Amino acid sequence: LAREPRPPLNVPVRAPVWTFDAGAPLWADLEAASGLVYAGGDDGVLHAIDARSGRERWRFATGGRLRARPTLAASSLYVQSDDGWLYRLDASRGTQRWRVRLLPDSVVRVPIDRPGSKYDFTSSAVTVSGGMLFVGTHEGRVLALDPVTGETVWEARTGGPVLAAPGVAGRRVFVGSYDGSVRALDAYDGRTLWTRDTGAPVTSTPVPDEGVVVVGSRSYDLFGLDAATGDVRW
Repeated sequence: LAREPRPPLNVPVRAPVWTFDAGAPLWADLEAASGLVYAGGDDGVLHAIDARSGRERWRFATGGRLRARPTLAASSLYVQSDDGWLYRLDASRGTQRWRVRLLPDSVVRVPIDRPGSKYDFTSSAVTVSGGMLFVGTHEGRVLALDPVTGETVWEARTGGPVLAAPGVAGRRVFVGSYDGSVRALDAYDGRTLWTRDTGAPVTSTPVPDEGVVVVGSRSYDLFGLDAATGDVRW
């Protein structure tokens, strides 16, 4: 189809205050607080950048791609790496406090432009709630971890990769899976409370509010699910 000529935009152009070269693509979302911006690169390096100047304060190298948003809670930073480990770092200095293995092996992703790709270019960030860490894995597990030690409190399984952070409200943990389902899990023991099939992979974080869980699906639908039963409200 012929492209119609488009007139130039008559708007002011602003120069960035600063630009930081991470040395690798940045697929994951950023985290920011207390004057620092945290950015994870495809080379496995997590950068802490001064929000005012763009100067790097510290960096920490993992053994795999960083496709999950770093999660800041109090003075700790939690980030999942494609090397199969979850890291807890000191947010101000970048020193490792602990790491725990979430996967037996590194994550293998089929590039988006290759046959058989699942477009699984993200990983679950950590959700902190009720004195617990909740995180999904590429092999379809959801784990609740002790934030101090990293020990597993419970785990639950889905039928496909969990590529986005769980949503939490009260005693319920809501997770979307590549198997097309949204699940509500008991936050204290991981029991499945209900499951709702959306018809296509769910790769975004369910958002609970006012008794309704809002979540998107690759079925092209946006669902409002009853948080207590999983019934479709709209």
